[in-house]
Amino acid sequence: YIGANNYSADTLIADSTWLNAIANSTYIDSVLNVSVPTMTSNTTPSGQVIYSSTRSNEYPYECFSKDIYESWVGAHNNLTNQYIGYKFTYPVCIKTFKIIEHEYTPSNYRIEASNDGSNWTTLGSFSDGTSIHYHEITNSLDNDTKYLYYRMFIPNGISGKDTIAVRELQFYGREDVE
Repeated sequence: YIGANNYSADTLIADSTWLNAIANSTYIDSVLNVSVPTMTSNTTPSGQVIYSSTRSNEYPYECFSKDIYESWVGAHNNLTNQYIGYKFTYPVCIKTFKIIEHEYTPSNYRIEASNDGSNWTTLGSFSDGTSIHYHEITNSLDNDTKYLYYRMFIPNGISGKDTIAVRELQFYGREDVE
């Protein structure tokens, strides 16, 4: 009912306590009805995967494939200012995100948004990772603006590791949020 009723959904996602509860529930797809589609290439079925670098024979879209055995792996020994993200086909208001970590996922990162792919707004800075396989993290964002691009920006890698990786990344929002 909540997802089908715009007034109810908008009221709940405007409150951070309710938004966090929704983000960590099985109803996230009903209330927050915008997400990255299951990607089978960097541009299929729609939108575009954006990334700073990738290791040879690795495919950035695998971070959005919804297969936890696939992942985005950054270029070898390229540990600073790395990112993985998605360009939607139209601007959307993303309210929450989910990450499934890889052992090479740094615990410090930012979620950023842009409408031109050059000028980025930080929507949140996080230090909540554990850098272990298959650890899932869901966080809400204090965002009321529609953007075309969203990314996970990683300023630094993990000490003692030679690369950066993320198993899965997903952004959730609503089309009708103004």
